[in-house]
Amino acid sequence: MTKLKYIKLLSLAVFIGAFASCNSDEDVSEIINIEKPTMTIEVAPNITVQEGESIPFTVTLSEPVGQSFHIFIIRDGNSTAGGTDSTVEDQSGVSFQQSVTIPPFVTTYSGTITINEDCIGEGDETLMLVLGDSRTSAVNVVPATTTITIQNKTSDALNLVFDWEHEFAIDGVDYTLCDIGYDIDITVYDENYVMINDFSAQTGACPEELTLSMEDYADGTYFITGYLYGTGEDFELDALYSVAPLDSNPFAIPVTVSYSRCGSLVSSFDEDGGSFVANEMFSAQSAEGTEIYLLTVVVENGQFTVINDTQTIDSGRVANRAAKPANRTAKARF
Repeated sequence: MTKLKYIKLLSLAVFIGAFASCNSDEDVSEIINIEKPTMTIEVAPNITVQEGESIPFTVTLSEPVGQSFHIFIIRDGNSTAGGTDSTVEDQSGVSFQQSVTIPPFVTTYSGTITINEDCIGEGDETLMLVLGDSRTSAVNVVPATTTITIQNKTSDALNLVFDWEHEFAIDGVDYTLCDIGYDIDITVYDENYVMINDFSAQTGACPEELTLSMEDYADGTYFITGYLYGTGEDFELDALYSVAPLDSNPFAIPVTVSYSRCGSLVSSFDEDGGSFVANEMFSAQSAEGTEIYLLTVVVENGQFTVINDTQTIDSGRVANRAAKPANRTAKARF
């Protein structure tokens, strides 16, 4: 065999071997896949929710990805809902409002967008969103859009704050009732003057706060009083001035009642609420155990009515409520 023939035969053998290798069971395309998976996002195109509810969405991948990556949610500038109305919040210095991390090696992932509940009474708002964009380079993204109508939610609770703070002076030194431990407990009675077992405003705080929830307070009339639990004996002025801190100062001690109801469309029940000074009041010479009437609250058909003595201060209404009878077994103190 000549040298030229040998070279030709050797070249042919190399070519056949290479061809056979490329057609073996190990396909090159399965070893090195240069195509990126496709990601689709499913979300309801139009949805109506109340404040506090969530909107689900689902991410589907044609193939898993070997590392975590982010997708981005962008709020359309035509939305009337702002950056604090949902988890799609304004991010400083970036053009997206929420990012979602997709874990590695999954083909499906479920996420949520939550609508925040606030104390503002307002009409319907619109939140227009785009889920996914080209910044997610690990996959080919098919974006989704949704338009969310957000309905206002009125709280089922009336918030009351009782403040008796007062500044006074003894021998030219200024003090306040809160400083000396002057303590008023807030007590609730039903329409038969039976005390309700609600001790949440009997904490020694100044001021005291009380929440009347329709879950705990059935329809009915409730009388709310202030009970003088302590006049500040722990503030030891006797040794310094030979007088009790209040006995020598016969000033009046009014109680200011503030009320609010989150989400109410009645102006004075909004996040700022309203307030009034109770007609009856303590004095610096009132003895421990003295109890005075502060206000009346009527709960009826999802509505709170606040009454200062015989004067109705205001009321607010909510469409839906869930009420159950309150515990009324304790004996009244008067």
